[in-house]
Amino acid sequence: HRAQDGTLWVPDAGLLTNVITGGRFDGVRFYLPGELTWAIDSLTVQNSSITFADSGARILVTNAVVIDGGVLGIGDDASGTGYVLRCSSMSVTNGGSLYAYAGPTNSASPGYGALVEVGGALDIANDSWVCPVAENTNGATVLFRLGSLSTGTNAGFTASSRGYLGRYGPGKGGNGNAGSGGGGYIKLYVSGVGE
Repeated sequence: HRAQDGTLWVPDAGLLTNVITGGRFDGVRFYLPGELTWAIDSLTVQNSSITFADSGARILVTNAVVIDGGVLGIGDDASGTGYVLRCSSMSVTNGGSLYAYAGPTNSASPGYGALVEVGGALDIANDSWVCPVAENTNGATVLFRLGSLSTGTNAGFTASSRGYLGRYGPGKGGNGNAGSGGGGYIKLYVSGVGE
């Protein structure tokens, strides 16, 4: 992995608690040696910003994930695969954001670069966003599996400027120095819809 602003490599999960608040982490890309599977009862990110960026990062939350005025990220926009965020319900509120970065994929299985699975409701409150980021050269996407979805005003999913690099993907520009990237795509399945 290449180091980036806010990269934090730690030997174990001792710094982590299921309530991340008060700016404890601010713009931190969190790495543990090897693949990270963090299984917890609940997770609250409030007024903090943390991304679990290890290749194979799996955040498994038995109950609710609450993102309250903070930022929670899963995945890495530079490398890695196998990202999973799974919970029973999720609330993104008070200007909070969830970022899900797709790793590259070149096979039919699993067919996506990251998975966000919410067994019950994903509630995105006013002025809050879920931001899927496609792998920027091969177009791998984030798959969202949701029990239900509700969005407030000025809220929802945005993948603007989070797709292919210039001159990659469907809809790419022509040869030469000009040419923007093709559009990004989101795979979104809400229970009973689209499967």
